[in-house]
Amino acid sequence: MNTKDWREKSRRPARISGKYSSSISSEEPRITVNAEIYTAQIRALHQHVPMVLAVNVVNSALVALVLASYMEQTKWGVFFGLVVTLTGVRAIGWSCYRWGRKREAATTKWAIFATAGSGLSGLLWGVGSTLLLPDNIVEQTFLAFVIGGMCAGALVSLSYHLPAFIAYVFSSALPLAAKFLLDGRTVYVAMG
Repeated sequence: MNTKDWREKSRRPARISGKYSSSISSEEPRITVNAEIYTAQIRALHQHVPMVLAVNVVNSALVALVLASYMEQTKWGVFFGLVVTLTGVRAIGWSCYRWGRKREAATTKWAIFATAGSGLSGLLWGVGSTLLLPDNIVEQTFLAFVIGGMCAGALVSLSYHLPAFIAYVFSSALPLAAKFLLDGRTVYVAMG
C-alpha cells in the first residue's frame, strides 16, 4: 500500500458491522449502541439496589435510635417505619426486575421505577430531617453528616443513571440545607 492509498483509506470512515453497530437507515433492524449502553446502565444501577436498601435501613435505624433519646421516640419510630416500608416496596420492585423475563424490553420502565424510588427515599430523608430536626447543634450536625455520607454513597451506587442520582441527592440534601440557610446564624449558614 502506497502513501496515496493510505491517505484515501484513512479519510473514509471505517465501516463497523456486527453486534455493536448502529445505523441510521438500514433494511434490517438493529439495536443501537445507545440503547445497549442505556440497558447496561440500568442493569448496573439495579445490581446495587440490595446494598442501597440495606444501608438505608441501617442508617435510618441508627438515626432513629440516636435521636429518639433526645426527642420524642414516636416521631423517629414513624420515620423508621416509613423508611422500612419504602425499602420493602423498592425491594419488591427490584425482585420483579431481577426475575423478570423481558427486562431489556422495559428498560425505561425500570429506569423510571429506580429514579422514583431514589427520589422518594431522598425526599423521606430530606423532609424527615427538616421536620424532625432537633434544636441541639450536635444532633443537627450528626444528622447532616449521615445525610452527607449517604449522598456520597449515592455517588457510587446511583451514578450509573444520572436522574436517579440527582433525584436522591437533591431531595435528601436540599431541604436540610435550606433549613440551615434560612436559620440565618453564621454556623447554620456555613453548614447549609
